[in-house]
Amino acid sequence: RLQFVHRYASMENKTELYRMALTHLLSQYNYQPVSAQAAYLLARDYADYAAAYDFKKHKVNDELNPRFYYQKAAELCKKIIAQTAISEGRANCQNLLQEIESKQLSLTSEKVNLPGKPFRSLVQYRNVKKAYFRVVAIDRTTWENMDENRWEDAYWKKLTALKPVNSFSYNLPAAEDLQTHTVEIKVPALPVGTYLLLTSADEQFTLSKNVLAVQFLHVSAIAWMHASNNFIVVNRESGQPLQKAAVTVWERYYDYNQRKTVNNKVGNYSTDANGWFTAINKGENRHSRTLEISYEKDHLFLDDAAYSYVYEDKPANNDEAKTRRTFFFTDRSIYRPGQTIYFKGIVTAKNAETGQPKTVTDLSTTIYLYDANYQKIDSVILTTNEFGSYAGKFVLPVGRVTGQYRLQESATNNMVYFSVEEYKRPKFFVEYQPIKESFRVNDKITVTGNAKAYAGNNIDGAKVKYRVVREPRLLYPWLSWKWGWPQMNAQEIAHGEATTKADGSFEIKFNAVPDKQVRKELEPVFDYKVIADITDLNGETRSGETIISIGYSALQLQISLPKGELQQASQFNSVNIRTQNMMNEFVKSVVTVSMYKLKAPDRLIRNRYWETPDQFIMNEKDYRADFPNDEYNNETDKATWERGEKVFEKKDSSAENGQWAIDNKQLKAGWYLIEAVAKDKDGKEVKNQTYVQLTDDNNKLSTPEYVWQLPSTVTGEPGNNA
Repeated sequence: RLQFVHRYASMENKTELYRMALTHLLSQYNYQPVSAQAAYLLARDYADYAAAYDFKKHKVNDELNPRFYYQKAAELCKKIIAQTAISEGRANCQNLLQEIESKQLSLTSEKVNLPGKPFRSLVQYRNVKKAYFRVVAIDRTTWENMDENRWEDAYWKKLTALKPVNSFSYNLPAAEDLQTHTVEIKVPALPVGTYLLLTSADEQFTLSKNVLAVQFLHVSAIAWMHASNNFIVVNRESGQPLQKAAVTVWERYYDYNQRKTVNNKVGNYSTDANGWFTAINKGENRHSRTLEISYEKDHLFLDDAAYSYVYEDKPANNDEAKTRRTFFFTDRSIYRPGQTIYFKGIVTAKNAETGQPKTVTDLSTTIYLYDANYQKIDSVILTTNEFGSYAGKFVLPVGRVTGQYRLQESATNNMVYFSVEEYKRPKFFVEYQPIKESFRVNDKITVTGNAKAYAGNNIDGAKVKYRVVREPRLLYPWLSWKWGWPQMNAQEIAHGEATTKADGSFEIKFNAVPDKQVRKELEPVFDYKVIADITDLNGETRSGETIISIGYSALQLQISLPKGELQQASQFNSVNIRTQNMMNEFVKSVVTVSMYKLKAPDRLIRNRYWETPDQFIMNEKDYRADFPNDEYNNETDKATWERGEKVFEKKDSSAENGQWAIDNKQLKAGWYLIEAVAKDKDGKEVKNQTYVQLTDDNNKLSTPEYVWQLPSTVTGEPGNNA
């Protein structure tokens, strides 16, 4: 019963009540075997809650942080397992504890790493306090033979028997919370070659009661790219082309006689001064191709396939008739039996010489009408005019099955579908009166609606069934950096019935109850969707809905950059500031706008190939020494950048058009934080912010970036260059 109520209840604190009820059962029966299943259900609920832990969303000091709930579940399970009596709850607790305490280990590395330099690997682990690593050099034959039967013990025995060229270990932090964590480790520098990185939770790399993981990788300074059959070979670190690199192209396919994937050499090439070569297609096969490249003492043979396809989108034998296409248009999408359907068709084809589309004139064709059972009902012969179009009509039959009908043309076989239904036209509609007041959460809301007939009269005495659904959202997502991103779910908070008055009006009243699982500090907005189904005395039902947005503040403050996030410092002269109530209506307010210079990273930082880890073994100084162009801990996130001097401040009333002048002409290139602060009608402070990057007049950035898009402030006239 408790599980059933917990599953279907809609109250906010149902999980808290569910846990209290289970705890009461355990206390009432003093943890006797008869109550073991209640202990299991409570532990299961703790474990499910712990599984929702996300270090980005849940901060350490958050009272709703589920991080340590696995420990609570395990402690409860151990208490029940200690009982000697056999029970369903005890067996379930044993299984749950085994699940919670199971060991997990996996590796993620870049496929190719630079020789002579250390590289990173991401370790994902659970319930492993120390991980042991082996680096093994392997040749191509060993590599290919390792690609089978990974689920069998023989595969892992073969791996652990290989002689390593290097071994090391790392203590893994935070394993005691029983959660899954990630951490980046440093793998020592290696010479050119192909390797596997093997990790184990046991120093002896045994298979019994242990967990193993392996990552195959290459060490090489060679990289290649391609477009169709054109290839370029470059230095992986500098991007410089490699001249006279020896390239062997292999064709990879499955040989059914040998029952395995084989490589067949299809050509040898040498790159030119630009690192370029063109691979020649031989035959009509479309097998994947792999490249083996040698340059000086370097060698790279990846499994990455380069597919080369040739496709020419031209009519076969210059036959325009095969490219004809008809575009159908009908006057409606749904009809009643006996009504007339009016249609139009436009026939196009591709010009045999230019390949461009053109209309087809003087084409005689037959249009057929089919019913929902694919039976032909009628047909008409039409001819396209000088514009390639024709028009016609059909009278839909009465007494046939309703459903999806279609028109089909004989010349192109193109068709259009439409519906034929015995539908009734609605006699009335539902509308709501606009709400112009400003509300705050926990206020009592009254929504007024009207049921009006299309003939103009009011719908009196109609039955109204309504429900109110609350949907949270964040107006200022940047606040989640401090408090974490909350879990937000839609929930029905009210329902009931009413009756329309003589003037067709009705009222729906409800309390704007907030979702307390979304913290107040995040300044959430709650959209209360009011849905009403109205049934008149004749049994016809019409529905209508409206949304009332309410927050902890009565004012929302919007700030935007009409010219974009990247602008020239000399051209930056305005931002857009808009103050409005929760129903998006303008409210004049006094706003203070400040602008701060930000201390952005002064080094090039490339994107991570994996998520930011939640644990760290290396300190930032050592990390940057070994990996100068890699991100340590969210340095590219502007929210983490230190504020510098305040370069601009202005206090003024907001305008309905949103324009806000920035009159500081001393701005230099760099990143800036723009912050706007206002107060609502009750004196509560509302704050919002955005970022802008300014360049100098030559579009030069103040900090290095790999790629950036220039400010797009150019306007031009047709025919001119821009």
